[in-house]
Amino acid sequence: MSSAASWGVDQCSMLKIYCALICSKLNYGSMVYGSARSSALKVLDPIHHQGLRLCTGAFCTSPVQSLYMESHEPTLHLCRLQLSLLYFSKLHSLPKHPTWGCVFLPWWAILFHNRRSAIAPFGLHIQAQLDELGLSLDNIAESTGQPIPPWFITVPKCDLSLSHLRKTYSQLEEPSFIY
Repeated sequence: MSSAASWGVDQCSMLKIYCALICSKLNYGSMVYGSARSSALKVLDPIHHQGLRLCTGAFCTSPVQSLYMESHEPTLHLCRLQLSLLYFSKLHSLPKHPTWGCVFLPWWAILFHNRRSAIAPFGLHIQAQLDELGLSLDNIAESTGQPIPPWFITVPKCDLSLSHLRKTYSQLEEPSFIY
């Protein structure tokens, strides 16, 4: 799909389609792969830039920063950081989650603090990002509510006795009111 000034889909629609189809795939699982080396993550950036160029109708030689300004889209790094911080904060509120201990109480953390060449796991990576941003998770309350399992939800009772009648039968040409 492409567009130009005089034909095709408008820029806003192209960006929505791009975000729904391509960005969702680029960001899927970013909590898992987001702590990889930046050289490995930069492989995805040209895909994002090309998509933004197609959506905005920019030239191939357009600077990347102008693409971000024109499209009002964040960089992939910022998208990954945002999604990771949201997941980290949600996980913080769920201490009974199976991965909570691995993320917040990593017994192997000393290994990554002693070996700077090793890639830190998700919990240590995001904690370092929180420290760098000056954010704290102290105000996040523990989630106490359990969602209702689907098998306990009662099915609402609906009266469908009029559904077999035709629509023309139910419409009156002129309303008749009794006073």
